[in-house]
Amino acid sequence: MAAIPIQIAGVTYPTKKAAMAKARQILAEIPIGQLLMGADRAFAVGLLEHHPNRIQKVGPGLAEVYISTSPDDIPGNHPCFWLIRTDGSRTDFSFRRCLGTKNKSALKRSDVIIAMRHAIRAQIRRVESPGHHVDHVIPFAELAEAFWLASGIGWAVIELAPAGDNTAVRQFADPELAMRWAEFHDLLAVLRVVPAEVNLTRNIDNWKDQIRCVD
Repeated sequence: MAAIPIQIAGVTYPTKKAAMAKARQILAEIPIGQLLMGADRAFAVGLLEHHPNRIQKVGPGLAEVYISTSPDDIPGNHPCFWLIRTDGSRTDFSFRRCLGTKNKSALKRSDVIIAMRHAIRAQIRRVESPGHHVDHVIPFAELAEAFWLASGIGWAVIELAPAGDNTAVRQFADPELAMRWAEFHDLLAVLRVVPAEVNLTRNIDNWKDQIRCVD
């Protein structure tokens, strides 16, 4: 399939990957807290035009765009695009969401997965260790699919609460459903702590091969 170019602020990028590279370059080069100016500002504003929730993000109007760290519910404090509205309120926006899929079904599934990860964050924190990642032996996506099947609720009909300002996480609109999922995960998930570099390079084709007996 031929690559589809994308236009941002009057500049045509041959692929979304090329546009993402430009976004990462800005995030890497501009100091935290600095307002974007000139071509960098134009790019960020043009990027925002592609955000699926642009109307909600911009609100009463866009005043400024700047670089700050990611919201508190995203670990790592990575540089992130932020905007200041004309009423003085602020929120972040993700370049990945701006340049991601336009398929509403795929976006909904992604948001549901994010909400499911958020609902079990306390379980993950119980086993966290500095410099390491918490790894699911049974892949998280397979646990999620099993929950949807067992509950008789398809992910497409799961309702999510609207994402507020300064947060990147969608959450279940139904707290009882979130609790049921957390209990399901706590019962079936097999968690282990592995060095970050191992988890980032590992490719599990068959999770059953990763299970070992413990003496």
